[in-house]
Amino acid sequence: MSNRDEQCMEVEALESIFPEVEVLETDPFHSLRFTLKSDNYDEDPDNEARIVIVFKFTTKYPEEAPKVKIEETENTSNESEIIEFLKVQAMENIGMPMIYTLVCALIEKLNQDNENRKIFEKNEKERLERLREEEELKRFEGTKVTVESFLKWKTVFDKEMAELRKQTIDNGPKKTTGKQLFEKDESLFTSDLQFTEGEVEVEVDESLFQDLDQLDLEDDEDDEYNPDDDEETDEE
Repeated sequence: MSNRDEQCMEVEALESIFPEVEVLETDPFHSLRFTLKSDNYDEDPDNEARIVIVFKFTTKYPEEAPKVKIEETENTSNESEIIEFLKVQAMENIGMPMIYTLVCALIEKLNQDNENRKIFEKNEKERLERLREEEELKRFEGTKVTVESFLKWKTVFDKEMAELRKQTIDNGPKKTTGKQLFEKDESLFTSDLQFTEGEVEVEVDESLFQDLDQLDLEDDEDDEYNPDDDEETDEE
């Protein structure tokens, strides 16, 4: 049986086992496209693996490995790793029809790699969460104080306080001297002289005292209180 006949028989068997296989070429050699998925891809495509791969027969196949081309991947290993994996599998099956074996091995790899990826992502997420919690705890606890760190802090603190006091003195309100007051307003000096030189005339509103003469300011001797009067009353 020629290699060509053997290849045609293998393609017929593959079409019956994998209804989704696409025959892209038949001449001069068969070219087959497979869309392979991890077990739970249809339920959770965002977290499962998928690959579209093409196997092409050669003149000497199955005495040599078929050509392999990867068209699409989702959540899989890098393409070079997959190609290398298939080369190893092909070398173990040289001389026999091997597409079925390669496809099954690749599906198994997709499932295993996908599980490993999900475990890694879960562990990485937990690790990052622990780091975040540790950072929050460190920030809550603060920095532990040692003698060296305290002395260093105190040196900086004293320097800052000295600078602050200096700025307060330099920028604070200054007391005005007598000379500065005089230079600012000479009337302050002349007003004080009025109290030290001669008599000062004061204007008086005489109308305030016009009714004083009408007031009865004479003492009433009869109404004057005498303590002896109380004693005489008691004796009676």
